[in-house]
Amino acid sequence: MTLNSIPMTLGAYWGARKESLESSATRIHGFLSELHQFDDSLNSWYRKAMTRDSAKQQLVPLDINGISDLLRFKQSRRESDGAMIPELGYGLSIWNGNENNPADFTVTCGSWSPYVGNAAVLEVSDSGSNLGRKVCDRSLAEQLMKSMVRSWDPDWAVISPLALLREQYDLDFPIRVGWLTFVRISQERIPIRSPAIRHRYFNGTAIELGGDPKGVRLSDVLLIAENLARVWKSESRR
Repeated sequence: MTLNSIPMTLGAYWGARKESLESSATRIHGFLSELHQFDDSLNSWYRKAMTRDSAKQQLVPLDINGISDLLRFKQSRRESDGAMIPELGYGLSIWNGNENNPADFTVTCGSWSPYVGNAAVLEVSDSGSNLGRKVCDRSLAEQLMKSMVRSWDPDWAVISPLALLREQYDLDFPIRVGWLTFVRISQERIPIRSPAIRHRYFNGTAIELGGDPKGVRLSDVLLIAENLARVWKSESRR
C-alpha cells in the first residue's frame, strides 16, 4: 500500500427484491463489463481461496452462463437437508488478482428475505494505486456511480473512504453517506444544511461532498445521514 493511501468502498444497496438466477447473472455481467471499461485491472476476476496462488487457479468465466453456474454453486442451502433457500437469493465474492491494483467485488442479489439485504460492493484497498487514483478522481468516480445506479437500480449507493462508512456502522441510519452518495429520494424532500451539493440523478438524488474524498469531514457526513434517515423513515410510512 502506498504512503497516505486509504481504502475506498463503492457500494449499491437495496431491499427485498426477488430476481431469477438469470436476471442476477445478467446484472453482474453488465456491471463487470462496465468495470472492465473503467480500468484494465478489472478485466479478470478470480474466486477467493485459502491462498493467493490457489485463487489464481480459479479464473471466473465472465459470460452470463459462467456467472450463472457460479451463482448456482454458491446458493445458500439448509444444513439439515442441503435444500436451496431461494429467498436468500444469490451470492458472489471474487477478487481481481492484481497486486498492484487490488480490488474485491462482493454481491448479494435476488434476496427477498426481510433478514438479508441486497448489495453490490467493490472494495479498492489502495487509493494510491493507479486504480485507486481513478476512483478518487471526481469525474471518473461519477462514471462509476452511474454504472452502479444503472446496473443495480439500488435504493442508495455510495463511493467513499471506508473509514467514513465504518463510523456509521453502529448508528441507526438506513443509509450510509460518503463522498458521493445516491438515494432514491426526490431532491425536494432532502433538507441539506452543510457544504454538500445535491442534484437530481436518475430516479433520485445525488449528494456530493467536495472534490477530494480525503477532505470529507465526518461531521458533514453524520449531519446528512441523520437528515436522510428522517426522510427515509417518513417515506417508508407513506
